[in-house]
Amino acid sequence: MRSTAQVTRLAARHIPIMLCVLMLSGAVCASEIPRVVVSIKPLHSLLAGLMRGIADPVLLIDGSTVPWEFHPDSAQAEAIEKADILIWS
Repeated sequence: MRSTAQVTRLAARHIPIMLCVLMLSGAVCASEIPRVVVSIKPLHSLLAGLMRGIADPVLLIDGSTVPWEFHPDSAQAEAIEKADILIWS
């Protein structure tokens, strides 16, 4: 299990990559807001901060489900299918 400091360092290394993906994505243009779907809460928190005032990312796995036991329901599967960007960890 990773410590909070390890998760923070890992996330800090991936933020520039995520920003590049968002900026270079064909979904990101002046007239279109990207639909972003995120797997877990720590990534959702980071992206929600980055996207503040633009859009709200969709969180797939809430605190009541462990990631390794996640099975998407129909609404979650639809969100994944319609996402312009899917961030999964």
